[in-house]
Amino acid sequence: MKPRPGAPLGLLMLVASGVLAPAALIPFSMGVTTLRRDYRLAHDGATVEGKVDRFEEVRYSTSAPGGHGVFSSGGGSRSVIRVNYSFRTADEVAHHDSQTALPEFVKGLSVGGPVRVRYVRSDPEISEIRSQPALNGYLFTAIGTVSLALVLGVFVAGLRQVGSGAGRGFSECPATVTEVEDADYIVDSERYLRVRFQFTDAAGIDHWGKSPPLPPAEARAHAVGSRVRIRYNPRDTSITRWLE
Repeated sequence: MKPRPGAPLGLLMLVASGVLAPAALIPFSMGVTTLRRDYRLAHDGATVEGKVDRFEEVRYSTSAPGGHGVFSSGGGSRSVIRVNYSFRTADEVAHHDSQTALPEFVKGLSVGGPVRVRYVRSDPEISEIRSQPALNGYLFTAIGTVSLALVLGVFVAGLRQVGSGAGRGFSECPATVTEVEDADYIVDSERYLRVRFQFTDAAGIDHWGKSPPLPPAEARAHAVGSRVRIRYNPRDTSITRWLE
């Protein structure tokens, strides 16, 4: 029997969707976390004067290992400043936190100098000295949602490929209608019918099968003795598929 070409591709797509799903969840979870954090700062936030404790320069490469730029055509590196700061909440409890910022923002700050801090009253561990663009949370969430939708699409396509691959293993042949019977199936007060048929496989052996429930008009269009087209599974001839 010929191999089913759809099945390997479908299995590959199913595996790929399983591998890609965690990667798609990363931007989605980042976006949701950012939006939740911003919401809490906006609705349960308090602003106090804190103090800059120290600065740290954080440099990261914008070049791939081979020397080709990832973020810019010239390659190289980029730097941001991590501002370590402290503040006291309304109950005079001291808290420490840090936030990265571009050098332009840090120009107006100095070690030991004041800095405005916004924190969540019910959870002071959440704080910031510079509001992040609201677009960030929505952007990450949108990217994550699109990524998850693509992964889901690959998964569904994989399932269809596996299913269609299984269908390619069927053989098509003519069959003779032997009976039209009640299917014991009702849709919108209309009783559906079922067509029974006889067919002969490639080895010349006779077999019998039946159609799925059909609307009365469609079922009665196939008179006893008329010919129809069906498919059957050569490995299990009790499995048939109605084509007409």
